[in-house]
Amino acid sequence: MATQLQGQQKVESARPRLTKSQFDQMFKQISDWGRWGKDDQLSTLNLITAERRREAAQLVKTGVSVSLARNLNTQRAIDNPTPLLDTMALGVDGVFNMDTYTVNFHGVAFSHFDALSHT
Repeated sequence: MATQLQGQQKVESARPRLTKSQFDQMFKQISDWGRWGKDDQLSTLNLITAERRREAAQLVKTGVSVSLARNLNTQRAIDNPTPLLDTMALGVDGVFNMDTYTVNFHGVAFSHFDALSHT
């Protein structure tokens, strides 16, 4: 059991602590790397077939759409010392705008940045 401090009390966690070799073994067991061949780019997304999409579509009861987007964290704070910075400038032709994004990847505020809608 792992011990964590919560306020001024020690709290025992039911989650067991793994050794490095236990973690490495578990990671290897559940990894999909190579499952669909060495050149595969989709990995587990290979399981989302046309048949699975049809099955999922039949489960829809309402037309509610839920966004998985996350607002970009632009405020400097103790847990975000280097926030996202978006600088817009008029392009060299004076017509098209240009954007410069400054992001501290793999820090506390961002884990990855694949597209403007996926941070």
